[in-house]
Amino acid sequence: MKYSVYNRALIQDCYRSNERSRLLGLFAESLQNFSNKSLLDFARTYVGVKEAKVLLPMAVTDFVVKEAFNMDKLLLDGENFDVIKEISDMLQYFVKQRNFGYVDSLRKARNVDEFSKLLLDAQREAQSIILDQKKRDKPFLPRQSTIRKMLLLLSENEKQFRAIQTLVALLAFTYYKKEA
Repeated sequence: MKYSVYNRALIQDCYRSNERSRLLGLFAESLQNFSNKSLLDFARTYVGVKEAKVLLPMAVTDFVVKEAFNMDKLLLDGENFDVIKEISDMLQYFVKQRNFGYVDSLRKARNVDEFSKLLLDAQREAQSIILDQKKRDKPFLPRQSTIRKMLLLLSENEKQFRAIQTLVALLAFTYYKKEA
């Protein structure tokens, strides 16, 4: 029940958009075919249409990964989710700056090595931004232990790699309150 209000509001928001055909088509395709690519294309298009001023509600993301995509519960709770969320927190900075390059590249990475390299590139850029005195908005920088844990999670098996790849990108396009 908690999902329905957010899901309905998202669909209504998409319907009011000038890009309604594209948004609703991608969302429908992702749910009909359980297509990660369509889901991520929808998330990126939605945030792009909203000029990164509006992100997906967490309740919608939660619904999609748990109910529609039936993602592995071990990735959605506890320490594993915390690791994935920390990486997504860093990437969300780039999304809010309308720089979708890192998220797009990570979601299209063909293997763990390519994903790891791209992740480390994003981390280096985030670190540079933090050190830049002229920048007012600063990205979240994950701890080194988080990066190591992420790399271990990614290398367990291909199915888990693909699920994490999807979840990291989706959470980068999702609004959620950060816990203090």
